[in-house]
Amino acid sequence: MMEKEDSRSEWMKIFEDAKSDLDYYQRHGAPTFVNEYYEHQLKRHFKKLLKELDIDQGKSVLEVGTGTGRWAEWLVSMGCTYFGLDFNFHALSRCQQKALPNCHLVNMDGRRIGFKDHSFDYVFSITAIQHIPSTGWQDAVREIVRVAKPNGTIVIIEDNAIPWKEEFLKYAWKVQSRRGERYAFVRESFAYLASKLSSGRGGSSDYGKVYLPIDWFLTYISYPLEYLFELVVPARFARHIALILRKGHIGQP
Repeated sequence: MMEKEDSRSEWMKIFEDAKSDLDYYQRHGAPTFVNEYYEHQLKRHFKKLLKELDIDQGKSVLEVGTGTGRWAEWLVSMGCTYFGLDFNFHALSRCQQKALPNCHLVNMDGRRIGFKDHSFDYVFSITAIQHIPSTGWQDAVREIVRVAKPNGTIVIIEDNAIPWKEEFLKYAWKVQSRRGERYAFVRESFAYLASKLSSGRGGSSDYGKVYLPIDWFLTYISYPLEYLFELVVPARFARHIALILRKGHIGQP
């Protein structure tokens, strides 16, 4: 979570420096294979969420934090009318170049969404709100709730360290489903251990000799371990949560 009053300039700089879309979305400056791993796990969980949703032609979808459109392509393919907003107009330009059908892009801040109340059947935010400064993420949650239809659906994947779920419950949105809540937890845990193993062993000059080989090894063995971890480890240990919320639905709190 960025604590700066406004993280726009930092994210614009990250976009300019990123060598690829993956580098922009995932661990900035990390080796490609590491970012591919995180993207693989996130997309796997996003697919699980989509299977539970009845998105078809005539449904309106808003995504808060469209970026370059990695989720827009999937959502548009389901036949909905897609609206995507992002404060980074450079990223939106790259999405615009994909020429997706029924895709409408708006350069806009998620803390001040310029659509009328109850405008959308579905509102998505995939690992985007967590990048809003801590002084404003509650505003983004309120805006998401405001523009979602009373009988609509809100889909969120966010870092579990912040009480996103509790904020939605304040507005009578109930959790219908929790999926993908352990996204990349094994890899995150291993990366932390690897950094500890490589620290105190000669300073930064040892990074490439010690940490990177461990990092490479742990990335590849984590692919199957993530699947096993999801079967045996309680959700309260999750690094991320993936939630499907509906108004007044009697689901798990």
